[in-house]
Amino acid sequence: MRIAISGGPCSGKTTLLNYLKQCSFMKEYSFIDEVATDLLKSGFEIDDQCKDSRLNFQREIYRKQCSYEKEKNNLFVVDRTLAEGAVYCADIFEFGKEVGGYFSNYDLVIYLSHLDQDQYDLHRNIFRLEEYKKAAILSEKTRKLLHLIYKDRVIEVHRSSMEDKISVASQLIRKVIEVYGSSKLHYSHAIFLEER
Repeated sequence: MRIAISGGPCSGKTTLLNYLKQCSFMKEYSFIDEVATDLLKSGFEIDDQCKDSRLNFQREIYRKQCSYEKEKNNLFVVDRTLAEGAVYCADIFEFGKEVGGYFSNYDLVIYLSHLDQDQYDLHRNIFRLEEYKKAAILSEKTRKLLHLIYKDRVIEVHRSSMEDKISVASQLIRKVIEVYGSSKLHYSHAIFLEER
């Protein structure tokens, strides 16, 4: 099963990915860290005020993440979907079409809602610059985009604390793996999982 962890800035994607790396039920899975952060750590420069610079950054994320995902078998967990670049730069959709429209590659997308303002912490990732209000807007845009593209493969996790969110999301993923193995998740399955 190809699993993507999604959400706005500082919603817990990387925290959940790192937690899952330690879980015994994930031992067969490969993990792909957030490409955007890796690029920034390597010195990639972006001018957030320049559309061409933002598009170039999102193109590079797209290229690298596509490459990483294609290297893995069908058992991986990735920090962010490929489509999420459109939240930051809508022109990435046109680029995606140019290179084959590789957006719908995930069997399950776990969307992590943004944290309450008193829990929002930019210090977890020094490359995150969004203040809370902007992060909340980006989070909602991400949520809408995910439902537009991935539809019934999205399960939302809404919790007020990071610890609760990680606990619920990891339990959901564990249940999906235990019940459905590597098969695709369908809408009726998603409803069943959310109700439990």
